[in-house]
Amino acid sequence: MEEIISEGGVTAMTGDLILFVKLQNLDLFGLSELKSIHRFALSFPSLVAIRVGYCPKLRKIPLSSNSTEGRRVIIRGEQQWWNELEWEDESARDHFLPSFEPC
Repeated sequence: MEEIISEGGVTAMTGDLILFVKLQNLDLFGLSELKSIHRFALSFPSLVAIRVGYCPKLRKIPLSSNSTEGRRVIIRGEQQWWNELEWEDESARDHFLPSFEPC
């Protein structure tokens, strides 16, 4: 699996569609081929934590500075993984930097 939500799998993504209204924890472990969750930033109004391990190709997480509606979300993963993440923009990276906890 390279993507969790593929471009072809979501045919009507428009506006402020929220796919994961109740998602509180996102745990991704041992997904060696996973490259992204989704191409664009998504809204996660209930998200509390993201934990990533052994996903060496995962370079994007679908977060923008508005994705969590101002709440602090804990992001746990390897320091090297964090350093290699690609963000939509620097403000998103800066927004989530205090939330990162290396493991």
